[in-house]
Amino acid sequence: MRYSIVLLSLVAIIAATVVPMISAACINNNLVRKEIRQLTPAELTKYINAVTLARRALPRPGPTQYDTFARIHAMQGYFIHSGANFLPWHRYYLRQYELLLQSVINDPTLTVPYWDWTLDYQNPSASVIFTDPYFGGNGGSASCVTNGKLGQWRPLYNWAGNASAHCLKRSFGEGMSRYPSPATLQTLISGSATYANLATNIEIGPHNLVHSSIGGDMKEAISPNDALFFSHHANVDRLWANWQDANPTLAGTYNGKNITGQRVGLTDILHGFPGITVSKVMKASTMGYCYSATTASAAARSAQTLDDESEEPLPNWPPVSAEFMASKGIDPKVQAEVTARINNIIDALNDANGF
Repeated sequence: MRYSIVLLSLVAIIAATVVPMISAACINNNLVRKEIRQLTPAELTKYINAVTLARRALPRPGPTQYDTFARIHAMQGYFIHSGANFLPWHRYYLRQYELLLQSVINDPTLTVPYWDWTLDYQNPSASVIFTDPYFGGNGGSASCVTNGKLGQWRPLYNWAGNASAHCLKRSFGEGMSRYPSPATLQTLISGSATYANLATNIEIGPHNLVHSSIGGDMKEAISPNDALFFSHHANVDRLWANWQDANPTLAGTYNGKNITGQRVGLTDILHGFPGITVSKVMKASTMGYCYSATTASAAARSAQTLDDESEEPLPNWPPVSAEFMASKGIDPKVQAEVTARINNIIDALNDANGF
């Protein structure tokens, strides 16, 4: 049986019946975050120029606006991961980044593009986003990135948030060969019965895999040093927004625990953002943006070839090192549960395709 044909059919069925391809809010919302390969040349240039301007040194000595913004994530790192507040905190943080970029080029129409990494699941390192017109590729000597419109620069802060200027680093790892297929991800998201399930499935599963597989700065608390961070997290936020659209009775729910084991609530304050409660970020549309669908044209530019003669099954989820789990505050039991859940989905897809 030809795997890719069956897989694409399954993806089409799931997308059509479970997760909306685009939020209804986009009908009346002019700020639409697109998949990065959907951007026109002018839109891509505008985004690159905005990031470049934010990275320029201010007239006085000190960090750039971009450096300062990246450091916020490093300083809050412990409190904003491995817990229910992961999604709302990063939604707000990403929106503030978008507003920063709009301000530096004086253009309120600019949006942060998302990176749909399922388009590249067969061979992520071959994705067009890792080429010179976009983010640049893997690091070379000392893991330093030496190409890419958004890859060549020297961040100021290290993983601890201390001043320590260095080249932007990437070090591709084993996980680069095991990104989730569209069907795997859609099944994982649509099978999340509560907000707490969703947050855990996304963060501990594909979110962490992308960070760890790219390595370098992306593997550390200072991961926003790499502009790829924001397109990655825009996709994470898109998954939450799509789940909310698909589950209107659950869209406003917020449950589970934070990393310290405390139960969460809508009145919780987002760490590092005084006065901003979770309730204020529960709807993307009220924050002024929405997401486009991933189109066939974007898929065509993904640098991936779906071989309709392929007889290879989807590989199982890669193991997660004890070191990485410790650095992110991940409970090994939770990691094992999410890994098993994803592998069960992969096994079912492989069985359905005759493997």
